[in-house]
Amino acid sequence: YLLFYNMLFCPISVPFPGSSSHSLHYLYTMVSESGFFVVVFLDDQPITCYNSNTRRQEPLVPWMQKKETVVARDNEVFFRKSLQAANSHYEHGGGECGVQEMYGCELSRDGRKGEFWQNGYYGKDYLTFDQETLTWTATDATAQSSKRKWDADSRHNRYMEAYLEEECVEWLQRFLHYGKEALLRTGVSGGKWRCCTIQLEGSCRQLVCHRSY
Repeated sequence: YLLFYNMLFCPISVPFPGSSSHSLHYLYTMVSESGFFVVVFLDDQPITCYNSNTRRQEPLVPWMQKKETVVARDNEVFFRKSLQAANSHYEHGGGECGVQEMYGCELSRDGRKGEFWQNGYYGKDYLTFDQETLTWTATDATAQSSKRKWDADSRHNRYMEAYLEEECVEWLQRFLHYGKEALLRTGVSGGKWRCCTIQLEGSCRQLVCHRSY
């Protein structure tokens, strides 16, 4: 079984050498033609998704409730504005790509945590959040304008730090509790999800997710 999404980069993992960990990752993608998509991954398995065609949050596993639809709709409006703003700064060859935001957290068995928050545009990294300085790291000169704007919003950056270190981990633990029987069940949960990118025309890349058995 294959799922195809036009993403900008593969899911990122914060490694914990020598110890097992659980992870919760959110992927938001706004593409110029196809619309807006959200996929939430728990331990590399998609558990819920949203798209601008249905405008509903749909569970991908039986234990996942229909939640966060209103939040996803609000984010859709924000990402449309972000795509318009980015298009005014960058030259690109068109195609089915756009703006993506990805963030998440991981929790190891020994209690160590890892977090990340980053943005991409048309197949390239754009801005990455630095939790140590509560500022953004720009990948090129064009992203500097957005960096200055986002750095100036110190209140939002403090919220992001708190979300990654506290609320994200709380949701991770909650989802693990909801789905613990399915996640711990071997041979029944249907394998594990893996994602990789394939090169498309121009600078765009497509994220391909598949379940391995």
